[in-house]
Amino acid sequence: MTLMRLPQPPTALFAANNLMAMGMMRALSELGLRCPDDVSVISIDDFPWADVFRPRLTTVTQPVRRMGETAVGLLMDRITGTRQGTGRLHVLESHLAVRESCAAPVSVSRSTSPVA
Repeated sequence: MTLMRLPQPPTALFAANNLMAMGMMRALSELGLRCPDDVSVISIDDFPWADVFRPRLTTVTQPVRRMGETAVGLLMDRITGTRQGTGRLHVLESHLAVRESCAAPVSVSRSTSPVA
């Protein structure tokens, strides 16, 4: 709420988890701000009801099951002594699910609109 009360509030907010995203959406509503008209919102970790949320929440999806399987595999390698030394880098694919909670800022939209 403090950020949104600044003289130049942000045009977008990023939540590190779904609970924070819901809190941000509630705060925006309490301040009379509309998403995405006044501010865009994006969250990490998709959830089953993100598509039901209004506006539908833009999220970064992560392969949570694969992340867990990879972590367990690395842990088992350490426990059994199969793998020692420094860790390994594992890159797992994520996906940006663009939905209704993100839009170009109004000032950008107006400045890039074609002039009649």
